[in-house]
Amino acid sequence: MYSEDDLLPISALQHLLFCERQTALIHIERQWADNRFTAEGNVLHQKADAAKSETRDGIRITRGLQVHSFEIGLYGVCDVVQFQPPELGSNSKSSLAKRIERELERARHPCTDESGARADVAGRINSNPEHASPLPFTNWVITPVEYKRGKPKANDCDRVQLCAQALCLEEMLQVQIPRGDLFYGKEQRRTDVPFDERLRQTTRQTGCRLHELIRSQTTPTAFREKKCDTCSLLSLCMPPTEKQQIASEYIKTMIQQ
Repeated sequence: MYSEDDLLPISALQHLLFCERQTALIHIERQWADNRFTAEGNVLHQKADAAKSETRDGIRITRGLQVHSFEIGLYGVCDVVQFQPPELGSNSKSSLAKRIERELERARHPCTDESGARADVAGRINSNPEHASPLPFTNWVITPVEYKRGKPKANDCDRVQLCAQALCLEEMLQVQIPRGDLFYGKEQRRTDVPFDERLRQTTRQTGCRLHELIRSQTTPTAFREKKCDTCSLLSLCMPPTEKQQIASEYIKTMIQQ
């Protein structure tokens, strides 16, 4: 288990799967630069974040939800999380939005028992399962949705980022989340992402590698690849060398002076 001070951003998982040197430049050396691709991604996320949370057809669409996991040592913000209760009708006098916000607040600030053991979102002490109370999100369908520019990628970088959000939600809310969605700006539609054991294991391993890299405080050596052409940090990672002056041109310049 990680402490609160150990938590690293979920977004760094995507950087790591793209390039470990890029990850070190951003998260160790604190360097950053934008290009067209990052700018388009920022615009897409700003549009998603600017929209307000709402309830539509009995489903609560929550935007900009902060999540964390002490098990995998990550934190971040979900673009969208959909909360669908087991039944559209409810005997509760509270609105769907207020019910969810109340339980999310408990998840953000879990209570503890006298020994300091962490309690779950329902106030249940994990070390005392005999006194467990029903969990508030039992049988709910909870779906994280992440917005991306472009189109689906061949590698797992987007899926791992979404899966990490799901693992955080599972820990915070004590639920099982079987799937999520990636919304790609170029295609303007969602791509279904099942959170199978292979993807979950890849996500955990990527999180462990991220912590190892940050602890090392070492930036890997640079070497050029095709993917470098799309990296916004290319000029910082591998600055162009000044063209050496030809000897004859140098002599001609000196004579003219």
